[in-house]
Amino acid sequence: TTTTTTTTTTTTTTEPTTTTPRPTLPTGQCHVEVLCENAAECVPKTLYCSPDTVVRPFSAVYGRTESTTCPQEGADSVNDCQSDVLNVFEGLCSKARLCDVAACNEFAQGDPCPGVHKYLSLEYDCVHIDEFDSKPHSCQPTTTTTTTVPTTTTTTTTTTTTTTTTTT
Repeated sequence: TTTTTTTTTTTTTTEPTTTTPRPTLPTGQCHVEVLCENAAECVPKTLYCSPDTVVRPFSAVYGRTESTTCPQEGADSVNDCQSDVLNVFEGLCSKARLCDVAACNEFAQGDPCPGVHKYLSLEYDCVHIDEFDSKPHSCQPTTTTTTTVPTTTTTTTTTTTTTTTTTT
């Protein structure tokens, strides 16, 4: 007689996402988007422009320049390391109605401050395509949105028991 018992238990825990609601962006108005790093996974956030408008990037910085943005308990207190990632932001989002960005080393194509909890700060506006090239040198932010990416933990436990009894 052979008896095989298999038990599989899956537990998924998702921490709540903290997001400041993003207002609809008026055409040509500067917006600052700050995404907090989630070291466990590179989760993208989609930037949206209204129909008939496209993203016009102004700046993109990944790292940490001060301690109050995206604080993390027990994190290294270094707050003077950063990398200019405007070329990455422009490559993904210039003249696009929507695009995905993420606060992670993969998006930034490197780690400007190893061991430090980082964030991605983006400045952009949404403009009609025919206004795209009349780009000012900078923008004055009117709204700031900070997004903390949710943490998801999945644990899978599999137990297999095999019992073999031989009778003679």
